[in-house]
Amino acid sequence: MDNEFILSPGTYFLGDPSIVIQKKGDAIKFINQLWDHVYEDRVRFKKIVVDQITFYIMKSISGDGVYQGISTDSGVISLIDCKDLKNENLFRIPKAEKGFKWLVLHENTIVYEKEGILEIQNHIKIDTNS
Repeated sequence: MDNEFILSPGTYFLGDPSIVIQKKGDAIKFINQLWDHVYEDRVRFKKIVVDQITFYIMKSISGDGVYQGISTDSGVISLIDCKDLKNENLFRIPKAEKGFKWLVLHENTIVYEKEGILEIQNHIKIDTNS
């Protein structure tokens, strides 16, 4: 399946990437590159690598909103491995889990999208249809 990936064990940020990406300095160029990749085609769920940082990004069907506790103001929901969030020039990690979740995976886990529903095997389903 083209819209299916395997996540390695680890802790992942699950939410709008705008929550963790800085809005100044080097991060402006970085996020612009990310958005260019997100919107370069009509693929709803894909793996994007920008400056060696991997994002699994799904465009929501209904755009901005709150879906099963995950909020988006950019119309996308992402999974980012926590170890990729170490660059303080690019990322800021919120202290409180608000509008996003930390997802802890203990084994390889399948993540896929079907008809606007993002499913992380045995963990969570996020329906962006309404």
